[in-house]
Amino acid sequence: MKKMFLVFTMLFCAVLFSCSNEEGETVGVDGVEQERWTVESILEEYPEADIFLYNGSIYTTNIDWVDELTLTKGEKIGVITEQAEKGDTNYENGTASKLTEGTIIYKAEEREDILIAEENDKISYYLIQTEG
Repeated sequence: MKKMFLVFTMLFCAVLFSCSNEEGETVGVDGVEQERWTVESILEEYPEADIFLYNGSIYTTNIDWVDELTLTKGEKIGVITEQAEKGDTNYENGTASKLTEGTIIYKAEEREDILIAEENDKISYYLIQTEG
């Protein structure tokens, strides 16, 4: 019985690892897949993208399935510290393409991959696109 479990576990791991991508997970913006999105690659492909950088990760909004969710604002985790000028791709944590300085960023209670921005009583959901 132990041999059978061990063989099953090894086969499961082999299948799991053979399906993974060594260079990282494929992520998408507007349904377009790319190995790793960067601020530069997103803004080059989508110059009007609404993004911000938080904790080393890029977050983007206006994703249909995300906008259809009903999420609860959780803990306040940050504030937008700078609105980038059009064409600028040198983002630091707290830099946004559209959100204005002072916009409050919250965790979403229901999901770890979505943050909530509140600007002038308007709520927007931002999905993580890449890390690092």
